[in-house]
Amino acid sequence: MEVKKIRNFALIGHGGAGKTSLAEAMFYKAGVTNRLGSVEQGNTIMDFDPEEVKRQISINLGVGHLEWKEHLFNIIDAPGYLDFAGEVCAALRIADNVVVVIDAASGVEVGTEKYYEIAKKRNLPTFIYVNKMTAQEIDLDALWEDLRQYFGHGVTPFQIPLGKGANFKGVFDLVHGDLNSLDPEFKEKAEEEKEKFRENIIELSEELLEKYMEGEEIKDEELIPVLKDGIIKREIIPVIFGDAKQAVGIDELLDTLMNFGASPLEGPEEKGILNGEEVIVKKDPDGKTVVFVFKTLQEAHLGELYFVKVISGKLQSGTELLNVNKGKSEKINQIYFVRGKERKETKELGCGMIGALVKLKETKTNDTLADKDYPVALTPIE
Repeated sequence: MEVKKIRNFALIGHGGAGKTSLAEAMFYKAGVTNRLGSVEQGNTIMDFDPEEVKRQISINLGVGHLEWKEHLFNIIDAPGYLDFAGEVCAALRIADNVVVVIDAASGVEVGTEKYYEIAKKRNLPTFIYVNKMTAQEIDLDALWEDLRQYFGHGVTPFQIPLGKGANFKGVFDLVHGDLNSLDPEFKEKAEEEKEKFRENIIELSEELLEKYMEGEEIKDEELIPVLKDGIIKREIIPVIFGDAKQAVGIDELLDTLMNFGASPLEGPEEKGILNGEEVIVKKDPDGKTVVFVFKTLQEAHLGELYFVKVISGKLQSGTELLNVNKGKSEKINQIYFVRGKERKETKELGCGMIGALVKLKETKTNDTLADKDYPVALTPIE
């Protein structure tokens, strides 16, 4: 998979906002499963630990991959409850984007605020998924005020909800949607919102603003690079509306991440210490191999499982790398793709990919594995 077609994103938000249900809906829409799992029924992909199933909450960071329109998506599902903040920090350390999940009726809650502050420090491109749009107690005006007050004026609706509560009928896409496809009851509102959306984007580009002021037509496709640049720079925070348990707004969220999310090459800078000096590590698919270990998990049949992200180069089975932190060599044995409790063996992970290793002798969380002639120690999880 080309690194430019990889999207690594963390799901964060207050406990109970619906992050695991959102991940489940993404797997369902991508064809990974043929039915929607449920936290209440204890059959989701991400929450498989017996304690998670029993308590109906996420305790551990969950990792899962899917393919969407020839792109590879790695979902890092972070717990919402503050007792498990370390897992969230690990998720945000290796994510290139963050999806903040908001309960439509509750708005921005304490867990959301705490974890988003970490995402801001990492300069992660941010997307908001407003979940549970079928709830009865939704005040959309108050919700927008809440979002703008906390996330700033870069908050931008990429879709508008068609109704709410029991009358929620889905969403209309302001980027690519056809106004003529709408029922008359929604068309006028959609036209207004689409025009406001276009004006907000045009203002970010001097070239487009000049054309606009001169009365020239600006086509939708001219907005796309401006949108992408604005999102990567965190000047725009897209908002998508939906309901994860009904798999509504999921295609739109996946498409938005695919079209506008950061690839690993566009994500936050990777800093490290090389020969006693701080350096910025170049993310090069053909460069020296540099791998970060962001989580260690004990498994009954495999022993310790080491979750890794390839920052540069390739991670290949049968090779040896230096554990820079320990100053000792490690043989790379089996390499796995991970989706919840599922493990699929592979011979190689390319730049930007996330997977897991086994049978390492010296390695722990926060360690860096690298080529012996490039012994850089990456910044640990904060």
